[in-house]
Amino acid sequence: MNTPPPRFSSSRVAGGHSKDTDLSAAQHADLNGSESETDALDILPLANMPLETTRLLRAKLIKNIKLDSVIEMFASDSGASGQVDATQIHTYFRWKEGYKHPDQKLLTALSKLPSYDVFSTRIALRHLGIELENLGALQLSNQRKAQLNKHMQPFIAPLLRQILDPADGHVEDFDQLAASMRRPDKTGTMANLVKMSEKLQINVQDLPQMLEDYADIFLSVAYYQEILDNYLPRITEFLDQLKQLQQMPDLRRDTAFSKESEALEGSLNFIVASVSLRFEAFYRITEKMWGEISGESFDKLRKLVISSQTLVGGVLCGLTVKIRGWEDAFGGQPLDQNLRKRVQFVQNEMHAGIEKIEALETLAKRARI
Repeated sequence: MNTPPPRFSSSRVAGGHSKDTDLSAAQHADLNGSESETDALDILPLANMPLETTRLLRAKLIKNIKLDSVIEMFASDSGASGQVDATQIHTYFRWKEGYKHPDQKLLTALSKLPSYDVFSTRIALRHLGIELENLGALQLSNQRKAQLNKHMQPFIAPLLRQILDPADGHVEDFDQLAASMRRPDKTGTMANLVKMSEKLQINVQDLPQMLEDYADIFLSVAYYQEILDNYLPRITEFLDQLKQLQQMPDLRRDTAFSKESEALEGSLNFIVASVSLRFEAFYRITEKMWGEISGESFDKLRKLVISSQTLVGGVLCGLTVKIRGWEDAFGGQPLDQNLRKRVQFVQNEMHAGIEKIEALETLAKRARI
C-alpha cells in the first residue's frame, strides 16, 4: 500500500516527481536566495545544498511557528505557502528508495538543526562531511556585515591597542585592520606584530590570516548579539501583553489560560536571562584573553565560541520565530480585539515548541558552554 503524499498548507500545489537536470549558471544565481534569507536564522535556501532533485533546489528549509522543520516548496505574495515535513519529503516525490534516498537523508539531518543561520549550518555540514562547491553560500551578506560593525567594536578595540601604532591611522573594521597588518606603515605597528606573533607562537606572516579567522568567529557573536538586542524589547512587550490579557474581564477566570501564560512567561524569562549571561561571558573572557594573550588562551576562546554557536543560534531562532509569529498575527490590533484567537494562539502556537528552546539552554548549562 502506497503512502499518500503529505498535504500542503496550500491546496494550489500539485504533486510531482523529481527531474534531475543540470542548471545553468544563471539559474543557479537565481536560486541563491535574497540577502535577507541568507542572513536569517530560520530559513535555509536549498539552492547550494548537494541535492540530486532539481525541484528541491528552488525550495527552502524553514522553521514554522511550532519550531518544526518543513520544506517550503513555494510561497505566494498572498501568504499561501506549500510546506512538507522535511522528514517525509520522500513520500511527496514518491522516491522508490524511501528514507534511503540521498536527498531524504540529507534533509532529515538538516531538519534536526535548531537554527539555519550561516554559522551553525557550517558546523553541521562539517559534521556531516559535506563540502559545498560555493563556499560563499554560507556567508552573511555584505550589507549585514556592515550593519554589525558597531557590535564588532568590543573585539576590534583590544586588537587596536595591542597592534596598531597610533600614527597608522583610523581603523573601523576587521578588513581595514587586516590590510593595515599586511602593510604596516609604521615601525611601532611592525614591532607590535612581532611581539604578538611571539606570544601566539606563530610566524608573523601568518598573523593576519589567524586574526581574520578570529574576525569570522566574533562576527557570529556580533550577529547573535544584534538579534538579541533587536528582540529583547519585543519579548518584553509580548510579556506585558500576556499579563494584560490575563486581567481582561473575559479571561480573568480562565485558569487554564492563566497557568499556560505563567508557564510561558517563566520559560521566556529563563531563556532570555540565560542567553544574556552567555554574551556577558563572551565579552568578559575576550577582554581577559587580550590582557593575557597566548596561543592557548586564543584557542580556548575560539573553541568556546564555536561550541556555543549552534546552541545560541537555536535559542535565538526559536525566540525570533515565536515573537515574529505573534506580531504577524496581532501586530497593530487593539489588545481587546480577537481575545479568543489570542488565547488559542498562545496555547497552540506560542506554547508549542518552547520546550525545545529551554532544552538547548539547559544543555548549554550542563555542558558549561
